[in-house]
Amino acid sequence: MSEASSNNKLVRCIFVSAAPRAVQESAIPQFLFDFRRASAEHQLTGMMLCEGRDFFQVVEGRREQIDELYKQVELDKRQHRLLKILDEDLESRDFKDMSLAYGIAGRRVFRKLDDNGEVFSKQGPVHRLPDTKTKTLMLQFAQKRWRRAESE
Repeated sequence: MSEASSNNKLVRCIFVSAAPRAVQESAIPQFLFDFRRASAEHQLTGMMLCEGRDFFQVVEGRREQIDELYKQVELDKRQHRLLKILDEDLESRDFKDMSLAYGIAGRRVFRKLDDNGEVFSKQGPVHRLPDTKTKTLMLQFAQKRWRRAESE
């Protein structure tokens, strides 16, 4: 397969990262604006979850755009200890109806920052996903299985 056609392949990338300290809720709108702008520019779909210092991001798009976004995240001083969990080819997007959804986790429950309802509720976007690795990993993050220790 040529490099040009492999760069045009539809892929999904899931990665986790941590901020140097807990993200203040007042800083989230700017962070979200920056991430949504970058996603829109590259025609990416997906979801970003945040709790305290921890970020869990699912991004879908063309290989070239995903790789470019990942490089930008590597350079972003607001995120450290970047770890790619999954990088896979796709036939179709799981998040095709979401330009970029975003959820913030409180100490006890996840809540959505827009008016579409709860991220993890029975009617929420996560439960509407097909039963895939993406859904499993997101639910594991919600159960604190992918979060960094606060003492790190």
